[in-house]
Amino acid sequence: MKLEQPEQGNAKQPLLGHPRLLRLPAVLDRCGCSKAYLYREIAAGRFPRPITIGHRYVAWNEAAVDDWILRRIIAADQQPSPAFN
Repeated sequence: MKLEQPEQGNAKQPLLGHPRLLRLPAVLDRCGCSKAYLYREIAAGRFPRPITIGHRYVAWNEAAVDDWILRRIIAADQQPSPAFN
């Protein structure tokens, strides 16, 4: 897949379809979970592994995180609703 930058004067525009990396605070915010839960899910193979981007820095592929969220939503929609009394 070839990504091309749209032309608009001399201003640089973001590439369409360009992958993004998310740092830990952004991942936790998107997923709505704790750091401990996230790392338990990674250890169990249920959450995407982070990508090393520096000596002490990791990030997650945004598309992989979004896919994990979507799979959780789909799984929740397929479960019967709990009965509330």
